[in-house]
Amino acid sequence: MISLVLPALLMGLVGSAYSSDIKHIPIGIVDQDMTPASISLASRLRTIDTFHVTEVAFDKEHGENLILNGEVRAIILVPDGFESDLRTGRAIIYVYVDGSDPIVAEIVTPTLEAIIHDFSPSNQVTVVSDVMFNPGLHYLEFLTPAIVALMIQFLPTFLTAIALAGEKEKGTIEQLVVTPIGGLEILLGKMLTYSLIGSYQAAVALGIAIVVFGLPIRGSLILVAAFLLVFTIASVSVGTLSSVFAKSQIQAMQQIIPIIYISIFLSGVFYPLDSMPVSLRPIAYFIPMTYMNDAMRAIITKGVGLQVVWRDLVALSIYAFVVMALAVTMFRKRLE
Repeated sequence: MISLVLPALLMGLVGSAYSSDIKHIPIGIVDQDMTPASISLASRLRTIDTFHVTEVAFDKEHGENLILNGEVRAIILVPDGFESDLRTGRAIIYVYVDGSDPIVAEIVTPTLEAIIHDFSPSNQVTVVSDVMFNPGLHYLEFLTPAIVALMIQFLPTFLTAIALAGEKEKGTIEQLVVTPIGGLEILLGKMLTYSLIGSYQAAVALGIAIVVFGLPIRGSLILVAAFLLVFTIASVSVGTLSSVFAKSQIQAMQQIIPIIYISIFLSGVFYPLDSMPVSLRPIAYFIPMTYMNDAMRAIITKGVGLQVVWRDLVALSIYAFVVMALAVTMFRKRLE
């Protein structure tokens, strides 16, 4: 069934989630002019599919905080005197863009320029763009945190599921149970081993990105390590839970593959979640790697602290605890 259904499922997901146009980019507006011209421009921005005005900021500092916290991808600032400058052809509009997502950042300014040209074709308006957090729009800074998360999702899950399923096939698990070591100790020992292996793999991948490719870590390494640890425990727990239902190593692999593929395509690894269809976004928020990607990018690229990413950490911790509890309970039940 996996061989027959999975290709159609994946192609359907890609075709539905990935479109050629980036739409519904969350933005905020700072209107310091508050004249009919500035209000009319703000109304025009609300009618464009590319943008989704979610916030009205009070000033530039407030707008920059909205970008830092991940609430918007850009802030459009209409300065005081915009309407009078518009009549003389000297009007300026400022746009502050979140560079942590280069795909979105490269679209914001050209789209704004096109909107303003239609808004005022006879009077020239200058758009001044300022890219925050990754001003060079290097794609590596966007992709590397997600690749590290993908490795933790992929390798520890596979290794744990295949190893435990293989021991079930050979009967070595049952042989260990008759020893003075209890089933819970056996299982936790194996989970700890693969958690350490997964943490090592994540550290190596991140280290290569830092040393070889010059990836800057702007946030706390301790906070990065905390997310890596929690997500590794969650991935090992998924592998353990899969091995409970698998009668062989091949079955364990077949169960894990759909989880990995869906996580890749719907968690924002390559494509911004804001631009996915509304019908698919609820699925994305049930995928733990969505929260891992969001947190890692915010910490590494923006340098944010726990006060910004605590929701991601709580979501991952709950997921890790629930899956680990299910895995341990069902594995012990099977051994008994």
